[in-house]
Amino acid sequence: MNKKEDDIILREALDALQEITGIKGYYTLADFGHDRGLDAEVRLELENGGLVFWADVKREMRHFHLMNKRLTDPSGNYPLLYVVDRLYPQIKEELRKRKISYIDTAGNVYIQHANTYIWIDGQKKLQTERATGVNRAFTKQGLKVVFQFLWQQEMINQTYRKIAEQTGVALGNIPLIMEGLKDAGYLLPLDKKKFVIQKKKALLDRWIEGYRDVLKPTLHIGNFRAANRVGLRNMLVDGIHQDVYVGGELAAERITQYLNPEIYTVYTDLRKNEIMVKLQLIPTTAEGNVQVYEKFWNNSPDVPMHYRQTPDLLVYADLMITDEPRCLETAEILYNNNLKHEFE
Repeated sequence: MNKKEDDIILREALDALQEITGIKGYYTLADFGHDRGLDAEVRLELENGGLVFWADVKREMRHFHLMNKRLTDPSGNYPLLYVVDRLYPQIKEELRKRKISYIDTAGNVYIQHANTYIWIDGQKKLQTERATGVNRAFTKQGLKVVFQFLWQQEMINQTYRKIAEQTGVALGNIPLIMEGLKDAGYLLPLDKKKFVIQKKKALLDRWIEGYRDVLKPTLHIGNFRAANRVGLRNMLVDGIHQDVYVGGELAAERITQYLNPEIYTVYTDLRKNEIMVKLQLIPTTAEGNVQVYEKFWNNSPDVPMHYRQTPDLLVYADLMITDEPRCLETAEILYNNNLKHEFE
């Protein structure tokens, strides 16, 4: 396979791994020179640290691929990881017998190395949108891309690879997401290569619905109470912590000077234990007045992020899905002052 195909399979497999297990994975395509059986370095981020593998990327595997296969990199430091689009049951069983790690694009995973053991089986790869009738623009990954388009509308005409890099969504998903937007009537072609978003407000409303029902629940890290609510407020308002972004009611108060926030909504790239330490949070099984979510968008150097605050678009969405009259009133103010000119 070529590098482009390797890139697609790696992105899809690591997306599926994160969706099924919560484990984030990163990769770097590499040229191993004489060793044509290795394609990339893969790093998995685990609670107890990171694991690094040399990866052999394949569209599918047969038994002959396992004959005389090197199980480590040329220096003997890293274990082998097969990253495969389609893995048959007999091959998975044989890999497990040999204690060779693998992941596939459906979300099946076997990792046995050092003190880490993960085995998930039985995951089925989703069929394409045309086969299932599901519009891929409004799946979990599609909603991430659509948000980036709504926020930075010029991105709609970037290359698929650039869109994938900016959104963190697998390259293979981007054409399906674009087709979904076209089929739903939200993309108007200017020529063969350029599009503009049409029916922007309708697309925004549909995105908010999908965000509420599909995307946001999967981002939830936990509910907490603050050990020191005043201290937490000061930290969030001042934006003193990198990788911590304030959204929802507290961000809306800053923007509109209108709302007295009851719930603090935080988005972060940090792990649960890290955010608890940095913000001095105490877990609670109740609703909690501090709600923490995984950050799902990527900042652009061309778009300022004042005070480590979520984009206005996301602040608006978080207010709209509360069904709280005070939040809905504030959302209307924010929309009229900051967003209406973009969507109407």
